[in-house]
Amino acid sequence: MLGEFLEKYLVKLQMKYRFDRLFIVAHSMGGLISRCALNHNIENRQVPFITLLVTISTPWQGHPTAAYGVDQSPLIVPSWYDMVPGSFFIEGLNSPPLPPSVTFALLFGFRGEETISGALSDGGVLLSSMLDYDMQRAAPKVYGFDEDHGTILKSPAVIQELNRIFDEAE
Repeated sequence: MLGEFLEKYLVKLQMKYRFDRLFIVAHSMGGLISRCALNHNIENRQVPFITLLVTISTPWQGHPTAAYGVDQSPLIVPSWYDMVPGSFFIEGLNSPPLPPSVTFALLFGFRGEETISGALSDGGVLLSSMLDYDMQRAAPKVYGFDEDHGTILKSPAVIQELNRIFDEAE
């Protein structure tokens, strides 16, 4: 739902301001919502104004705590259903494939902690989820940084890389 809303809002913005390209940079779950919005744009309108998608620390395989919340909580936040690993939402994110007109860059942090199960995370998202194989294949640009889930947003190295990606996309 949020992806559809974002896509409709971006189309309205494009119609109002008549820009011919848009760069999307999204962190964490924002990457999932942005990819969903792109999917709706490709399927419904095919307006090729979105030319760059950069995701940062996005849980492409969902998040195990969402599954725990769905199973254990007496009150369930609706977005948890989408975030459950293997959910219909998660499984459909890489389809349709991005058109050649959209550059995709996947950024992730690897400073974090080991979970109780022994999995590595950036302190918020499992490394294995951020580095989903299909998403890596879809992203010709994959960059890792020695940052955690929060510090990646203010890292000088990440900002420098984002500026380089923007320059290449111009």
